[in-house]
Amino acid sequence: TSSPRPQICGPFDQNHANLSSIGSDTIKDAWSMTQGGFRMDYYMTKKTTLVLQGDAYRGDENSETKRAITEGQNVRARITTNFSDKSNLRVQFYYDHAYRTTPKSRNPFSYDLKTYDTDIRHRFAIGGRQSILYGVGFQLREDIAGISFHPKGRSMQLYSAFVMDEISIVKEKLVFTIGSK
Repeated sequence: TSSPRPQICGPFDQNHANLSSIGSDTIKDAWSMTQGGFRMDYYMTKKTTLVLQGDAYRGDENSETKRAITEGQNVRARITTNFSDKSNLRVQFYYDHAYRTTPKSRNPFSYDLKTYDTDIRHRFAIGGRQSILYGVGFQLREDIAGISFHPKGRSMQLYSAFVMDEISIVKEKLVFTIGSK
């Protein structure tokens, strides 16, 4: 095992209002965007790695007729266990939240979307020339629109599965791959 290796980032961008071409009047087109994130790799054992990463952002945009605010956050956790050079198992969880609103516009609008995602993949070798990769996944998306959409909110589910077979025809030069999703 080893200690976690964290990384942190955080850019900020800003554009002040521009001047119009007919004098010193400003055009209301200023915007700003702030984003921050992190990533941590933790080697739980010699064969198992945990990766945690996430981001958050917020943006503000002004124009002559409206103000728009955009914000969101996401986080991902992935555990990978390497059984050998040719066999591993990966389990991943992901959450994302995105939100946008135009509170001062003539027709205010807002949209809120949450995504939950789970993915499991397993790879293993058959003999020295063949590798099988298969997996399953589930995703749930929930959204709410703050305007007269019908329905106002939805819950959408997606299930997935796949299998892939790689056969080495000429070692490290030519591989035949077949799969289905």
